[in-house]
Amino acid sequence: MDIHQIKSMSDLYEYVQEDNIPWVSPSKKLILRHEAARIKNTRHTGRFVQAKEMLLAVYPFRYLLARHRYQTIVTFRSKDLRQQIRQAAITDILQNSSQYEQAYALLDETSRKTFLHMLLYRLTGDYTLSIDVQSPNEQYFSNQISWGKGQTIVDCGAYIGDTLSAFLRHEIDIANYYLYELDDANYTKMSEICEAARQKGIDTYPKKMGVYSHSTTLYFQSAADSSTLVDYPTENAIPVVSIDEDIHDNVSFIKMDIEGSELEAINGAVGIIQRDKPLLAICIYHKQEDFWKIPLRIKEICPDYKKFWIEQYSPWDIETVLYAQA
Repeated sequence: MDIHQIKSMSDLYEYVQEDNIPWVSPSKKLILRHEAARIKNTRHTGRFVQAKEMLLAVYPFRYLLARHRYQTIVTFRSKDLRQQIRQAAITDILQNSSQYEQAYALLDETSRKTFLHMLLYRLTGDYTLSIDVQSPNEQYFSNQISWGKGQTIVDCGAYIGDTLSAFLRHEIDIANYYLYELDDANYTKMSEICEAARQKGIDTYPKKMGVYSHSTTLYFQSAADSSTLVDYPTENAIPVVSIDEDIHDNVSFIKMDIEGSELEAINGAVGIIQRDKPLLAICIYHKQEDFWKIPLRIKEICPDYKKFWIEQYSPWDIETVLYAQA
């Protein structure tokens, strides 16, 4: 079966069962054409907006930048990691076809295409599948969202405060903003954005900790190329907290990008999800099974969530975000 014939989860399941999935390497010419078009259509922000847009309007400059991005694209992820992602997708789809069907059924028509394309991208490595469904929206600012007044935002995996900075730029009416970030350097930079938000009358609560199903300390044992979660104390300790235990405000919006701990963090926010029914924006790309586990878990926690959609914000197999709205 050709990948362009796949229009449903049953088609995809049949395709995987055939056990003859080719690894696709798009031509350099095709990638350059896609990248040049994407660069041309990108909206730029900042002090040098007009100059940058004028520069990129000239084809040779656009082409040179596309060539630079081509090198990033073809070297993104090692061959071994790509194969691990591919095998994880094959195994999980074969073992959990019914759950994938249920998650797929929750989505709108556009998101179903995104869902299929991102699974196929993991299976085949075909970069054009992701490009075809890439969202024109800024990450976490889907055009399907209507922001109300006095929002309380919970930002899990706040990084350097870039999402808070985007909220300020979009002039969303925010009352309270909670930020969770573990990395020392990121936390320092994030604190500067928090101060800028306070100057605008927003109460910010930066927290140097992670989010989890319950409040505890997690320990990791580091190896040469990986870390393993263990149940005994080590030098690598991470404080984590559950959202239910830590936040007592009525919550409007929860964003999660926490390196594969999203499902655990959702389980630590059951009370708030059931009570406040906040808009959820959850990254589902860190673990293969999150494509079905996260939407089905949200629906199980609170059946009032009726609207589920997915937006893809990267040309690679990252930045896949599931939205859920009651």
